Amino acid sequence: MLKSLYEDAKNIYEKDPACRSIFEAIVLYPGFHAILFYRIAHFFFGRRLFFIARLISQIARFLTGIEIHPGAKIGKRLFIDHGMGVVIGETATVGDDCTIYHNATLGGTGKDKIKRHPDLGNNVMVGTGAKILGPIKIGDNVKIGANSVVLKDVPRNTTVVGIPRENCLIVSGFCGIIFGMENRYNRLNEYLRSKYGERVLKICVDGGFTCPNRDGSKGTGGCVFCSQKGSGEHLEKGYIREQVLHGLEYKKERANKFIVYFQNYTNTYDRLENLKEKYEEALVSEKIVCLAVATRPDCVDEQVCQLLASFKDRVDVWVELGLQTSNDETGRQINRGYCSEEFSKAVQLLNRYGIDCVAHIMIGLPNEGHQELVETVRFLGEHNIQGIKVHSTYVVQNTKLAEMYERQEYQAIGLEEYICEACYVLANIRPEIVVHKISGDAPKDILIAPNWNLHKKWIMNGIDRYLRENDLWQGKYCIF
Repeated sequence: MLKSLYEDAKNIYEKDPACRSIFEAIVLYPGFHAILFYRIAHFFFGRRLFFIARLISQIARFLTGIEIHPGAKIGKRLFIDHGMGVVIGETATVGDDCTIYHNATLGGTGKDKIKRHPDLGNNVMVGTGAKILGPIKIGDNVKIGANSVVLKDVPRNTTVVGIPRENCLIVSGFCGIIFGMENRYNRLNEYLRSKYGERVLKICVDGGFTCPNRDGSKGTGGCVFCSQKGSGEHLEKGYIREQVLHGLEYKKERANKFIVYFQNYTNTYDRLENLKEKYEEALVSEKIVCLAVATRPDCVDEQVCQLLASFKDRVDVWVELGLQTSNDETGRQINRGYCSEEFSKAVQLLNRYGIDCVAHIMIGLPNEGHQELVETVRFLGEHNIQGIKVHSTYVVQNTKLAEMYERQEYQAIGLEEYICEACYVLANIRPEIVVHKISGDAPKDILIAPNWNLHKKWIMNGIDRYLRENDLWQGKYCIF
């Protein structure tokens, strides 16, 4: 017990800048006194000496203003800051390294008879005046905002703000104080603002690459949906340095920090010395905070990962892997040129080198329906990815898919179906995954179908409305 109490006092000293010594934490902090009395009371409670245990807890309440039932289970290094008005119920559990501010309650709703109070995971922060009620589970690393009321389970690595939780915000990545339920998923722009402290914009770059399913090494013609310019139809080729400098100049009034995004084709498909030269050429300014590289899983190996990791001491690095679907038969039909197993190997390599991985999937691929999407989402759940891009399959001129569309061998997905499927993805992925995109930007001048893809507001507003009307949020049904 003495060792545990010393850890409690040391934790207060380390967490509270106003605390000048461990001795001060022991003598002057009511939160420490409450924990001291609790551990003694809990000792008697465990030996079924309930009256003595309750008497000690009531003395502690009188002296500190903090009420911890002796039957509660408290982990190591709990910091109760200020403390006045904190209540922790009999069947509550609190994990290690948690922080609870004054007037917070871990209580019951009056509806439950045996297990009545919440379970907090490790490293949970409960803000001033927050009320966590009922036998619910709060995951590790959760932050609960001041005066929030939480009535349902909260997944790990999320922030909760609002009253009650059905109408509150759940955001992964601790994106700060956001009110209402405007954002029901972890949007990239909010993640970037949280991480870098301000707005961050992308500068898209054409690095002059090609793809192995274009140059003959694994096929020709590219993927059936891909135009001659690849995914960056709007980009103009040129020296990488000039492209980046132009982007910095063009966007200088809108942001001070930028991501260089190698977008077109397979941006790791070259000799290592050429890759290094191109990536170096892009990092022309201290305003660039991140290097983002889009590529194929079969073009990520140990040497590529070593090269990308070598930039991490200067900028953040993430790699976008085009999966599209976990169904290898669909992959063959769209001329993808690699199997899903290669995606798994690439993710494992990126994980090993500490490089963030963004998976790219598409909804409405030829001969795919809801069940294939379910399998793709399940497949992604088995991998440690940090981000996801989702967009519809659209038909553009001069592609194999355009020929299939003209022969009526392919029908583009409808707007309502796409919204429903996109929301399914959001509700079934982990809440900490950053959603880089939930709608593709179709090139207006060469788009054939679907026409609704030109109206991004329709799509985004439709997704927000569907999530709200069906009480969905990112990770609600995630089982991974």
